[in-house]
Amino acid sequence: MDILGILFALCIGVAISAACGFRVFLPIFTIGILQRFGGDWGLPLTIPEELSWAGNGFILLGLGVATILEVAAFYIPWLDSLLDTISAPMAIIAGTVLTYCILDDASGTSRILLSLVGGGGSAGVVAGTTALARSASTVLTAGLGNNVIATSENGLSIFSVILALVFPILGVIFLAIFLIVIIKIISHLRKKKKQHSAQAEAI
Repeated sequence: MDILGILFALCIGVAISAACGFRVFLPIFTIGILQRFGGDWGLPLTIPEELSWAGNGFILLGLGVATILEVAAFYIPWLDSLLDTISAPMAIIAGTVLTYCILDDASGTSRILLSLVGGGGSAGVVAGTTALARSASTVLTAGLGNNVIATSENGLSIFSVILALVFPILGVIFLAIFLIVIIKIISHLRKKKKQHSAQAEAI
């Protein structure tokens, strides 16, 4: 694989890994569904051969059960924040493994480094950012806004996977824009909270 091929594969890996930052199992389950049924649906998607295992019937069934449990758990008040401490390292592992699979033609050392930094890094950053957003929502809305965040994460996870398979470069750009927007929103909410606290103390 040439340099451009490696960069293209890395973009796919990073975008899919970012999806794992939202949900660990949902992106892999989505890939499995598309691998198994995408051709029948006439979808113009090309699943990397290195991820074809996700379409195996038994694996897909296991992923489906894990996905349902994971998605449902994030709708349980306060449990969602607890799950962030578990899902973040799991997302990093998943992102690293997926990117490593996709970069099968890269050399040994570079393959490992790119998988850790690109795959694990993007998954970790997204997981950490969404955890901060959930934490801010828990404080500001007493957890009432967390269901909105959970639903958004589910949608963004699926969207990121599809974007990675159709336009990998756009998937990476989307990741960068998402992180910038979320960080600005969190910063704004924190400033607003400090202002309210200062006003309350003044009264």
